[in-house]
This record gives sequence, structure tokens and C-alpha cells, in this order.
Amino acid sequence: VPVIDDRGRLFGKLNLIDVITVAVVLGLIPLAYGAFLLFRVPIPIITSIEPTQVRQGDVTTLKVTGTGLRPFLVAAFGNKQTATHIESNGFLVQSPTIAEVRMPETLPPGNHDFVLYDQAMELLRVSGAVTVIPARVPSAPARRIRPLPRIPTPLLQLRLVGEFIGVPRDDAELIRVGLKLSEPVAEPVAERWPPQPTMKAEVLSVGATKDELRRLRAGDAGSGINAVTITAHIPDEVRVPAVIRVSCVINSNPAPLHSDCWFGDTVLAQTETIVLAGLSKGGVVRWGNQVSFMITEVLSSPGPTVSPSRVDIEVEGEFFGLTQDDLRFVEVGSKFERW
Repeated sequence: VPVIDDRGRLFGKLNLIDVITVAVVLGLIPLAYGAFLLFRVPIPIITSIEPTQVRQGDVTTLKVTGTGLRPFLVAAFGNKQTATHIESNGFLVQSPTIAEVRMPETLPPGNHDFVLYDQAMELLRVSGAVTVIPARVPSAPARRIRPLPRIPTPLLQLRLVGEFIGVPRDDAELIRVGLKLSEPVAEPVAERWPPQPTMKAEVLSVGATKDELRRLRAGDAGSGINAVTITAHIPDEVRVPAVIRVSCVINSNPAPLHSDCWFGDTVLAQTETIVLAGLSKGGVVRWGNQVSFMITEVLSSPGPTVSPSRVDIEVEGEFFGLTQDDLRFVEVGSKFERW
């Protein structure tokens, strides 16, 4: 049997023209599918949005990462539950994988979906993509603070070894065991703020007096060239070695500074000098007669150590800048710590 007979049929059964037509049609199918894939506009895919939390009213630009991003798309933020729909202030495409979205400043607090539109057709929606937190309002002062009884200032007594220096020779006899002195206060105690008690001191033991010595530098003291130190006796002044007990205010700083104790404006430490007042002569207290005591050693307290006191006060005011999720933590009995 010939392949094509005299009537133009293939193998005597199929018409040649029909076979060619069918072959052309079958060949066009993959060609048309390939052209569709080549020229179709891909649907955008979002992989990340940064940042995911913004503050209401701030001018914020979101960075959108994905594929298929192109110009002329419209970005909007919405919430199906609250029927919120607000368009962004711009959708700027840097590349098919990166775009920037300018947040609308009027977007209310809450969780919002990120939606992309091509004209009026919704292309994609990312649920809960952005959270808007309320704007921080100016803090208002507490309206009322309920006063509580004043607690005593935490005090400690320390023994100090040292010398009374620069004591007039005629007044040396006034420094004796049992002598009570105090911190010189320029203003009345009632007017001091914050309220502080007046520091006290008592002489426990007294040694033999020594002549007062002064060291003077002669020559060019600035450059040190030809400088000479001269030790000179002060005929009208003496030094009186002694051991005294003083009261002091414990430092309120965190550990390890709890050991610091202050006598007025001076910390009680080796080589420090405190000023005392209250020498008496003939039974008359001479407050104007002050004397300096230079510390050579600080001995441990003979009594128990007193830790800094703590006071609780009641304050009436408002919590501000909270999100809806934070409100569940604010209830009667809630306890907070300083952050």
C-alpha cells in the first residue's frame, strides 16, 4: 500500500491536509504556553516587612522584601474586623525584590494587614503585618503623694584614731576624755533639707601633746628647680593624739560602697580631716572655737552595723503609653520593679 495514494490520503486512511493541520495545532500549544509564561505579570510575594512595630504619628518608612514587586502598585493598611482601610503615602520600588512603603501618620493604634492592589484588584494580603502603638503622651506629675511618718536617718558610730591639729597651746587642756563635740552647722538644723541630724563626737582617750610642725616649700615650687622643704615649729600650736567616737550617715549607694560613712560633707577615711566645734572653757561652750581632727585609722564599729533604711509611700497618678496588651498587667495587686 503506498504511503500517499492517488486521492491524497495517508496510508489510504487519513487525509494529508488534516494530518498537517493537526500537527501544526499540536505544535502551537507548547509555544502558546511558553509565551504565556514569558509575558505574564507575576503575582507579588512578600517574604518580610521591617519594622513590624511603629509608633502612631511617627514618619516611618517600611522596607518590603519579596519577589514580583513592580511600580504602580498601591499599598494600603487595613483591618477587616474594624473595617479600616488607609492607603500608604507611597510605594517606591527599588528592584523586583525590594520596595519602600511610607506609613500613613493617621493610622490608628492596633494590628493592621498589609495589602497590595493593582488598580482596584487585591493582589495579596499579609495579616497582622504591622502593629501601631499609641503615641507617648507628656508625663503628668503625680497629683497627690500621701505623706508617711519620717523615718530616722541611718546612722553609725565609728572610732577614729588620729590627732587634733592646729590646737592653740592654751586650749590643749580642753581636749580631755569625755569631751563632747559636734559638727559645725552654719544654718539651723530645722532649715536643712533634706533633713539631716547634727553629727556628734566624743573623746575616748587622749595622748601626750606634740609640737605643731609646718612644712614649707622654698624656691620655685612650680618647676621644682631649687625647691627646698623646710620644717618649722609653730610655737603657739600643738597636736593632741586622741581616739574619738563619732556618729556618721551611711552612704546610700549600692554595694560595695555601704561601708562609706559621712560626717557632714567629709567621708570618714584615712588621711581625711574633719572639723569639730563645741570646745568649752570654764563651763562656757565656745561654738566659734573649732578644731580639726586628722584621721590616721578608722576602727570598726563597736555596735551592730545599721543598713540603709527603706520607706514606702503611696502615690496617685496615671500609667501612660500602654498598649492594649499591656492593660492586662495593670490591676489591683500588681507589683512592678524599677526598670
